[in-house]
Amino acid sequence: MVRKILACSLLILAGCAHNIDRELATGARIHAAATRSVTGALDAHIISSEDAEAYNALAISSSEILDSARDLKDIDPTTAAGKVQLANGILKELQEFLVKQLEKQP
Repeated sequence: MVRKILACSLLILAGCAHNIDRELATGARIHAAATRSVTGALDAHIISSEDAEAYNALAISSSEILDSARDLKDIDPTTAAGKVQLANGILKELQEFLVKQLEKQP
């Protein structure tokens, strides 16, 4: 019985690690897209250089959170998953905001 519980726990952890890896990869893609959007918005004079610096700081902080989650994924999958959700949420909001700003332009 204990062996079955341990085996199930290991399978669950392996599944969580796979999901975290997938979410980390998603975060890296969103980070790249957000960075490109900041550059595009700045180049198109949609945002100021001060705004671009602030948005890039958000992107960098989110990337650091993703790095921290990557470091924790095998040690503390629950905390790693929370960090991934936080970072990806910030990056998605930033990306969506910048895309909307770009779409408003003629």
